[in-house]
Amino acid sequence: MRSAIIGLLAALLLSACSESAESGDERHNTAVNSVESEEPAEADYFEAQIISYENGVLTYETDRQHSAEMDPRSFENDSFTAGTKQLSQLIISRFQPNVTGRIRLDVNGTRVISCDVITPNGEYYNNSMLSDNYTGSIEDSEGTMKRINGCIYEISTGSNKITADLNDLESLYKYDFPDRLDRIVFEGYKAKNGGFIIQSLSVFSGIDEMGSYIYDPLTNDDKYSFFGKVKSLKDGLAEIILTDEKTVCLLPEYYTDGDLSENMSVMVTLNAGPELYGSGGKYEDSFAVFHTDPERFNRSKKDISELAYARYKNEYSAELIYFSKK
Repeated sequence: MRSAIIGLLAALLLSACSESAESGDERHNTAVNSVESEEPAEADYFEAQIISYENGVLTYETDRQHSAEMDPRSFENDSFTAGTKQLSQLIISRFQPNVTGRIRLDVNGTRVISCDVITPNGEYYNNSMLSDNYTGSIEDSEGTMKRINGCIYEISTGSNKITADLNDLESLYKYDFPDRLDRIVFEGYKAKNGGFIIQSLSVFSGIDEMGSYIYDPLTNDDKYSFFGKVKSLKDGLAEIILTDEKTVCLLPEYYTDGDLSENMSVMVTLNAGPELYGSGGKYEDSFAVFHTDPERFNRSKKDISELAYARYKNEYSAELIYFSKK
């Protein structure tokens, strides 16, 4: 398991910038500066209400509604990860209809070259900011979390509390968390309206030889992911039939990277081992992570219907090993 010493996380988020990496797996969370372009005058900055950002088009409203093309790397104060929804997009979709954006256009006024929705609407937030006792040592701001319902948890440090939806975590970090977990640290984004988007969560794992506290993110990279189709959706549960066409799974649908619909092809990460495939039985569990675009993970060049399951090559690799139907 990868270990991480958690420092002042907000500063780290705002300063990190590396090369973009194309990958179907979320562990490659690389940051990219805003797209380079001709610098307009400072007067070209303006504020507007953000309506949506879809298919590379930003829609915003000033005196009237406008739409203009925008590269996702042009979101300021954000990281860009190919194939995943970044923080700015979550803010726009989550906190509608009152999202303010600080925008600038190119010299022709036809393309958005910069849009900041993070700073006008809130701030990066972590356990040290929730704690009353933080003195600079990370152990002073460790928190506790307990389940409210499904993937909704209450995180607290002392008497201070914040509610987090753990489905906001990247898919790799959607873990089979217990009902209660102590000695955690976290980072995320807190909106001015009180809403919160959690971006990372780590648990105390020990002290190194220098006396520094170590916190590990919990991951599901040791689990198998199965291919199948959504058979039905009811009361928060998804019924999935695997590609063996005889094994059925009844699973909670709260961990998902998109909207589920009947007859949709999915890849779903489970606690089950490979013996599940072909068993012809009915599998039920309280943990499942749905991937609604399984083709994004499919490097096997085979049709999804011909795949049985997959798993990571090892805990340090983003490579999936695929197992075909027998």
